[in-house]
Amino acid sequence: MVADVVRSNPDVVYVVGSTVARIFKRATDKIPIVALTGDPVASGLIENLARPGGNITGVSVDTAPSLYVKRIALLREMVPDMSKLTYLTTRVSWELFQGPPMRAAADAAGIALDVSLLELPSSEAAYREAIAKSYAEGAHAIMVADTASAFEPFPHREFDRRGETSSNLSVSGVRRRRRSHVLFL
Repeated sequence: MVADVVRSNPDVVYVVGSTVARIFKRATDKIPIVALTGDPVASGLIENLARPGGNITGVSVDTAPSLYVKRIALLREMVPDMSKLTYLTTRVSWELFQGPPMRAAADAAGIALDVSLLELPSSEAAYREAIAKSYAEGAHAIMVADTASAFEPFPHREFDRRGETSSNLSVSGVRRRRRSHVLFL
């Protein structure tokens, strides 16, 4: 398939994911490649974000620990006494690119990190169960990873400690009620 695309000489190739981007990068140095990836530096796709070089450019949705540090800081604004955070994500996302930067960010923030991993395909019921279990195990807040499957079952909602939907996500509402600290970022 890659050879067919390159032979057709399109104006640009758009790819999602570092693996596919690397395959196209090896196949052509003439056709511009626009990639939506995790961390392109860590995956070896480019040397640095400032000057990716070659025929590849794009958007990185997961640029390093600094992104997770910022997300934890936002959570801490809502939950100042947070000392235990659960990170809810898919196993594949955690193992491929989210694990090390999230652990580093939690360590830097001085927060105990519990990781709740879901298998693909996932379901709303699996998310609800993971949220309820995290609170039962003492999590002060839950950060739901920015994976596509996280937003398919129940986008932009907030959940109470039992995993029940309480309302649309509202930062001021979370501060006001303090009963739910699930943040979709």
